[in-house]
Amino acid sequence: MLVFEVVATGLVATLAGDAWHVFLRRAFGLPVGSWASAGRWVCGFRHGRLIDVGLRNRPPVAHENAIGWAFHYAVGLLYAALYLAGLRVIDPALAPTLANALLFGLVSLAAPMLFMKPALGGGLFGWRAARPWRGFWITVSTHLVFGAGLYAGWCLA
Repeated sequence: MLVFEVVATGLVATLAGDAWHVFLRRAFGLPVGSWASAGRWVCGFRHGRLIDVGLRNRPPVAHENAIGWAFHYAVGLLYAALYLAGLRVIDPALAPTLANALLFGLVSLAAPMLFMKPALGGGLFGWRAARPWRGFWITVSTHLVFGAGLYAGWCLA
């Protein structure tokens, strides 16, 4: 697996998810994730706060937006590496397809739904949020778009 392949695949997939968020915000006025809050969460790691249900009440941290965006793209690259490596573990001749990329997008939902949302006080799948179904479908649709972006990124690499 080439580093270029992982980087191109991960960047295109993450950009696709970001473009989807822009579309949802502009077309439907839906609120989408805040990478500043993700950056604040990441900054809390140094204080031992992997789980931080009080994150919304914490004061802003310097450069939290940039840190959140960097974390977001690092995770996108990590997912691309896991996707491509996973295919090669299953069968070295197995190539990405739209179907297995979309399946990986669905599998990648485990991270936000089972870890990140609960760690930030939203509960499993974000059910404690003010509008849980809206957040649920935004997250699911974004990860499906990310999956399609994995395939598109690999095709471009």
